[in-house]
Amino acid sequence: MSADSAVSIAWDLLKWAVTAIKRPIRYVMSSKSFADSLQEEVQNLDDEVRRVNVLAEQARNNVRKFHDVFTRWEKKSDDALKEVRDLLGNFENATKTCCYGTLPDPKCRYQFSRKAEGKIKVIQELAQKCSGFKELDDISFIDPTPGNVPAFSASTSFVLGDDGVFESRAMMIQNIMDALANNINSVVGVYGMGGVGKSTLLVDVQRIIKKSKSFDLVAKADVSENPDIKTIQGELADALGLTEIKNKETTNGRAELLHERLKDEEKKNKKVLIILDNLWKGLELKSVGIPCGRDNKVIGCKLLLTSRFRNVLQSEMSCDKAFALDGLEEKEAKILFERIVGEKVHNDEFRPWWMKRSTDVQPSIENLVRYGYGLGIFQKDSRMEEARDRLSTLIRTLQASSLLLDNEGTDGLKIHDLVHDFVAQSILRDHPLLVLKDKDMLTTQLQNERLKSCSALCFPYIDIKELPKELDCPELRIFLLFNNNMSLEIPDSFFNSMKKLANCSLEDVAILGKLKGLQVLSCVNSNFQRLPKEIGQLTELRLLDLNYCLNLRMIEPGVLGRLIKLEELYMENSFNQWNPVEQTQPTNASLIELNHLKNLCTLHVSIPNPKALPEDLDVKKLTKYKIQIGNAHWRKDLG
Repeated sequence: MSADSAVSIAWDLLKWAVTAIKRPIRYVMSSKSFADSLQEEVQNLDDEVRRVNVLAEQARNNVRKFHDVFTRWEKKSDDALKEVRDLLGNFENATKTCCYGTLPDPKCRYQFSRKAEGKIKVIQELAQKCSGFKELDDISFIDPTPGNVPAFSASTSFVLGDDGVFESRAMMIQNIMDALANNINSVVGVYGMGGVGKSTLLVDVQRIIKKSKSFDLVAKADVSENPDIKTIQGELADALGLTEIKNKETTNGRAELLHERLKDEEKKNKKVLIILDNLWKGLELKSVGIPCGRDNKVIGCKLLLTSRFRNVLQSEMSCDKAFALDGLEEKEAKILFERIVGEKVHNDEFRPWWMKRSTDVQPSIENLVRYGYGLGIFQKDSRMEEARDRLSTLIRTLQASSLLLDNEGTDGLKIHDLVHDFVAQSILRDHPLLVLKDKDMLTTQLQNERLKSCSALCFPYIDIKELPKELDCPELRIFLLFNNNMSLEIPDSFFNSMKKLANCSLEDVAILGKLKGLQVLSCVNSNFQRLPKEIGQLTELRLLDLNYCLNLRMIEPGVLGRLIKLEELYMENSFNQWNPVEQTQPTNASLIELNHLKNLCTLHVSIPNPKALPEDLDVKKLTKYKIQIGNAHWRKDLG
């Protein structure tokens, strides 16, 4: 699949990002393995700490000051090692047994393994960071003198009334200055969505650098989407006072002259910073005349880069430190708007702008997968788990392109409201949808001619007394009904025209038997007491979600076994009245029916009565499961 196709698919997925995020699940069954791995990583970090402590002692003996990056690392390492040792010290609790020593205690093991996995990642990151502290200058420096990079304080230099820099931007400038001051870093980058203020930030950084004399020379050039090497060379030469470059006709000749000048500054021990703004792809430094190695890594000076794409900075420009730049805080954005508009900000024509929200939309990854199936975005023969893997790849691509925000340590995703609003405005051009936000829209919108072209219809918890007998929606693929009215009935003919419906979320499911193409059915939090036999006619169904159907007591025998393409079955805090194995005339669903589901790989189920568990139940095919038998729990979240 081409990059353009990947972005196109991902763009479609963004249009259905509407609800809250769910955290993915952790391993729970391998506490001993987690303990061994954690102990190994602790030993590695201990070795690194002992090595770097020798350098730290030398620095103290020579009255040197430590770089902030080292001080922060040192504190994080001390805290992390203490927490991990406490966790390992309590490992005995994770190996407790229940049932008089015959079974492991799954709760304790789950809690330990969950914590241990997170700590392993933390310890690995700290050890990797420490590997960069090789020399005395990597962790410390002599008190600032002319030519050295001075310490930098946002609180003293970046108050709004002084330099006019907002607090959030002052913090970012602080981070950039600290990174440039660190000898470990030769290339520092800033990435973020177009229009978020990267170029403006560089203007502030350049002004602060000149004021503080952190560098002897600063040269800046705009690279742009279609870089002109000659123009880039000219901008850098002008900043360096290299007037002779105008006498060079070819880019190669200009590159040689610029290279010679920068090498000469290096011989003079001059500190040179080159700023390259707005990179859309990797730039070959050699072609410009910036000294570099074979890996395109700058030599003899430092680079400060900006791009919309994180991968451009990290992969193509060998960036040592890259910072994500988000939008202004809400208060800052309002102040900036008032500065630009002036007194007109109080006029009615501007009111919708400054009242606009500035929060981030946080969609559910699981819903993206399910809606993607409903819209036919994923290949028809692809499995649900393959779709999730594909989605994860697309999310990383969009995050690297700054179209999605970084998840800040969570396992979900965040969309800036600007991107969300743009998608919302353009969505009707690709997949027409209708969201009925209040009951007054029922009489007008449901009779609208455009309903015939709708691919999605949503009733989000509005006070509906009754539904029309039938909706003329031949193109509908997704139907969502969220309702608190227990007496609401869905007419038998309601879905007659919806032959393409593939994703459905509602409570009354008996009438869905005719929708042969349905692939995803969600009945989460529904109040029905019986899953009717008609559901067994949904032979294309890939996912059935019955989570939190607290009143579900009856599933017609044989219904589950007829869902031959079912891959994922969710019944958490739901149906648990499984037919006992010895009961030859079943009156309810039996677990043995799951053996007929050859594609089943994910199962969440509760079995309070062990007598309902058949000996030959096929669980080897499951790659993910969450099973409760009596009071014992078993869980596996990755294949």
